[in-house]
Parts: sequence; structure tokens; C-alpha cells
Amino acid sequence: MQAFIPTRPAPAPPRVSLLGLKATTILEVGEAVENGFATSLVKRFASHINASLQDTLKLLDISKRTFHQYQRHKKPLSRSVSINVLLLAQITEAAEQYFEDKTNAHAWLATPRTTFGGTTPLQFSLLPNGAEYVRAVLNKLEHGVVT
Repeated sequence: MQAFIPTRPAPAPPRVSLLGLKATTILEVGEAVENGFATSLVKRFASHINASLQDTLKLLDISKRTFHQYQRHKKPLSRSVSINVLLLAQITEAAEQYFEDKTNAHAWLATPRTTFGGTTPLQFSLLPNGAEYVRAVLNKLEHGVVT
């Protein structure tokens, strides 16, 4: 069997600096997700958006007990939870870029909105195709379209 050798560099990773991932390509981000994020990334995300760990775990649909078991046994999070943490980080960074102010971005992300069916943009981003829709709303706002 012949080894695959890419002919061009992998695309740059999605914006995930707030998680502190050491990934330099989208492939490395994918590998980190496959391996499962450390519980410290959830804490880091919660701290970044000034949310309690309990509220962040609720958003991610993880019980406090389960999270602490992962933490105690130094076990990585599941792939699905890691994907959700990544989505939340990407949406947060997109909002921070649009608002150019973390406080305003975080307030917007945490406030229920009619545009998102009465849920917060963070909650909505975890629905199927929800993150894409939240990004589209931010893009429309950036171009002066009222949503």
C-alpha cells in the first residue's frame, strides 16, 4: 500500500485560539477532537466567557458528576462533547471579532434572541447546522442587514 502524501498544505485551522490548542492545521484540530479534549478546555472556555462551570456543563449537556469523573481520571472528553466545545469556541471568536469587544460579544451570545427561536446564540449553535446559522447572522449584521 502506498502512503498518501499531500500535494499542498492543509488549510489553516478554524479560529480556536481561546481554547489554547496547539494545532496549526485543520487536520491537527480534527485529530485533537478525535482524541478528545482535556477537561481543562471546558474550564478555559467557561472562564473566557465569564460563565460558571455549571452553566457551561449544562450548555454542553454534561452532568457535573460525569465531568468530574473525566477530570479525576484524566480521561479526555468524548468526540461529540469535544466537537461542541469547538463549535462554541468558534462562535465565540466570531462574535468577538464582529463586536470588537468581548463584553458585548459575550452578552450577545448569552442573551435569548427571537432570531434563534428564543434561545441564546450559544445554545442555538449546538443544534444541527446551528453554528452555521449563527455565523450567517453575524455576517448579515456585519453587512448591515437587520435580523
